[in-house]
Amino acid sequence: MFLWRHEDDMDPAVLAPDLVRGALLDLNKWHPNVPLILVFSKQKKDPGDVVDGGNQAVRSTYDSLFSLDRVGIADDARKYYLHFCHQESAPERPHALRKPTDNYGKTHQRIIKDTFGQQFLDRRASGKYALRNDFPKLALGYFGAKDKIDLRPMVLYRYWNDIGQAKTVEDLWKRFCDEFGADRPPYDQIFTCSGVKDALRVVPAADFTFARMKQFVLPDEYGVGSFTEEFWKSFRQRLEQKLKGLKWQGDTYELSSNIAAALMYDQSVFLLGDPGTGKTTIVLEAILPALRETVGTNNEVRFSYHTLTPSTTSADLFGFQGLDGGWIEGPLVKELLVPYDPSSLPSRVTGGDNADADEEEATPGPDVEESEEESETTELSVPRLLFLDEANRISVEGLLAPLQAAFDRLQKRMEPPTVMLGGTEYAVPRRIWRIYAGNSPVADTERREQSRPFKRRCAMIVPPDPMEVILKREDSFRKLGLEILERAASSDDPELSEPALSLHGQYRENPGRLEQFRQLMLAVLNLKRVPVTVGLTESILLRSASQATLRPEGSLDWSACSSLGSQLAGERAELEKLAVVADNQSFPQLAKMIRRMLEQQGQMSMELDPIL
Repeated sequence: MFLWRHEDDMDPAVLAPDLVRGALLDLNKWHPNVPLILVFSKQKKDPGDVVDGGNQAVRSTYDSLFSLDRVGIADDARKYYLHFCHQESAPERPHALRKPTDNYGKTHQRIIKDTFGQQFLDRRASGKYALRNDFPKLALGYFGAKDKIDLRPMVLYRYWNDIGQAKTVEDLWKRFCDEFGADRPPYDQIFTCSGVKDALRVVPAADFTFARMKQFVLPDEYGVGSFTEEFWKSFRQRLEQKLKGLKWQGDTYELSSNIAAALMYDQSVFLLGDPGTGKTTIVLEAILPALRETVGTNNEVRFSYHTLTPSTTSADLFGFQGLDGGWIEGPLVKELLVPYDPSSLPSRVTGGDNADADEEEATPGPDVEESEEESETTELSVPRLLFLDEANRISVEGLLAPLQAAFDRLQKRMEPPTVMLGGTEYAVPRRIWRIYAGNSPVADTERREQSRPFKRRCAMIVPPDPMEVILKREDSFRKLGLEILERAASSDDPELSEPALSLHGQYRENPGRLEQFRQLMLAVLNLKRVPVTVGLTESILLRSASQATLRPEGSLDWSACSSLGSQLAGERAELEKLAVVADNQSFPQLAKMIRRMLEQQGQMSMELDPIL
């Protein structure tokens, strides 16, 4: 870091990041309406002259100070500006908020006309005002300031990347006064600038880019603030802890890292895998609680969970028009979106650019400050998590078509548009994480392949099959089997708990039967058509426990037959190998069932041969 530079042949310099960030923190301690005084000072008229307080006067000042262009955002620069000066809420918002430039013709006009007009302005005509003789004293009293307002934070922010030949704060202060007239009477009795002799601390522009500045100013949109890299590191650690708490087998570090990175950068994840591999469990018992714990209880993550079927339509999620013509909101709308209320939110002023017309458009009302809209902004800033389970049963792209444009803009860290549903307008929150879970269409012919454009919008993650890891180790499978029977033994149903307790004791003392079961399940896994999951293993063991009192010797064999039954399919050679394994591991009933299936297939083939 160096103090200043001005040679033409040197790389451009900008103010040091810590200097700018400190200025933003100080700027946010101001009263929200302080910048409106600069609307009058910028006109550089004599104290007795009439000043303009209309829409265009406000726009001229606020565009110079708070335009999105100041932080490198050209998109939507005419629609939104950066709102600083949060005063009481400054500790909760050490950054800016996006506000619509429609405020210039509505909210700001009410402040100037009704609030300032009662405090220190005399209205002479529509949109025209005269400063009262005691204007400085009254203005400072209104802002609750005992001394002059220090404009140093505003000056540093205004020229953070436009210091030119400036060497000291005083050089920038002079430029600011030339532009905004803050040192002319009577405004010199309201404003001052501290530390004017301080040398400017600067860095090369490459070290403090627009990208980093946007992170300072709009953290919710550009991945810092509540969602810094530290946030995502903390989330990944919590997620890994949750997975380990679920006794998830496999590389929990890799899985948690992939999910955290996908939510951070893409905001959209598609968990793809066979049934029973724990996709839903990962979301409900790991991702959701880890997100909520990382965000904190003061900023709860709203959750919208829907299981799709082949008959699910947009109306089921978004709503439909009732018989009376009214719009009936669907569950997704209630859980994700925020109604856009034109009566409480600023609306675009009509009637041209004439300042008088803009001022007349404002409706008289009580003392209004920009903070009146922060409850709406806060609601839009609360993060949401949308989870669509069984997502490969239907085209998700078509199902979410009403929100796809908003999701695309959120993914690019851009302001989402409002959404019209049944004639009702809704605002879209600035952070909606999307998680989809579904079976692979390759492994399940009843599942639908999603479109390529949709898949490009998601991070595709295939969670490792935990049973593949468990089955490879005798001790891991034995531990799982005993845990399943131990849980069943604590059941309130004695018909299940008593035989489960008996089997648990037998298998703990003599684990040979569980090892035979493991060898069988490994053979089933090789078929690939039957997903060997924890759920399937649990089903076989619990059916075995329920049958143990009737046929203790063959209960596991019988339950394997009844649980696998119709699921068994595959090449004839694979099934023949499975039958051999079943015989070798003392599952004669299962071996008999498989061979019966092979005989039926052979008879069917012989019947079809003459026809073909």
